[in-house]
Amino acid sequence: MTNPGPVIRRLELGLELRRMREAAGVEPKEIAELLRWDVSKVSKLENGARTISAAELDRIAERCGIDHDRTERVHQLAKEARKRGSYGRVQDWARSYVGMESVASELLIHYGDMIPGIMQTKAYAEALLAQAISVRQEDVGRIADSRVARRARLTSENPPELSVILGEPAIRGVVGGGEVMKEQLETLLELARLKHVTLQVLPLADWAHPSLDSSFTIISLAEPVKTILYLEGLTNADYLAGSQHLKSYTLVFNRLRVAALSEHASAALIRDAIETLP
Repeated sequence: MTNPGPVIRRLELGLELRRMREAAGVEPKEIAELLRWDVSKVSKLENGARTISAAELDRIAERCGIDHDRTERVHQLAKEARKRGSYGRVQDWARSYVGMESVASELLIHYGDMIPGIMQTKAYAEALLAQAISVRQEDVGRIADSRVARRARLTSENPPELSVILGEPAIRGVVGGGEVMKEQLETLLELARLKHVTLQVLPLADWAHPSLDSSFTIISLAEPVKTILYLEGLTNADYLAGSQHLKSYTLVFNRLRVAALSEHASAALIRDAIETLP
């Protein structure tokens, strides 16, 4: 069996720590006070978005009355969670996302004005990254290569179910010049032909929809069974697993599916965009 990697171990660790705390009847606020943390830090730990030191883990285990054997198992989990994954050159704050994406069973992605990383060509990625304020110019090529490597999973033996809803600006906006954009759009059409990929476009002609100015990704994992909402900004990212967040964003995604063009009409719009490129 292959090592699931530190991102999955962080998720497993968070789930285990939550089970320990709830079984002991301990509130998140008590853990925060015990470790001199903010309560939000406890939430991030239990959602798999951060790690914990061995000393901090010992204090939680003692407070929750955990026996020696279980404490040792959790320590091993935490040790593996603290390792760095080998997901290529990416921004530090996006590393967890790339790790989860690499083992996701399903991805629901909505982007309004750009192509998501897992579908990008190298030239398109380089053109975007060259403008990013959080990326050093010397890292542009390596990060672009890592995005191409991520795309390879879509044609692997065990790809995720991928549903993507793009705004028409992501299709019509020219990134890197006509030739770069043509290659990118032709790649989109190739990916859309895969049986596990669904690609739809929200048309500008009927632009009012429930996710204006908000791009997001819903990541489903099979092991451990968990769903994470990923929101990315210019210099950081949020990972949310609360039921209220997931319910709201899943509802929005389903409404976007209805509002967007069909797969056939979306492909026709992309072909039209290719023909009108400079």
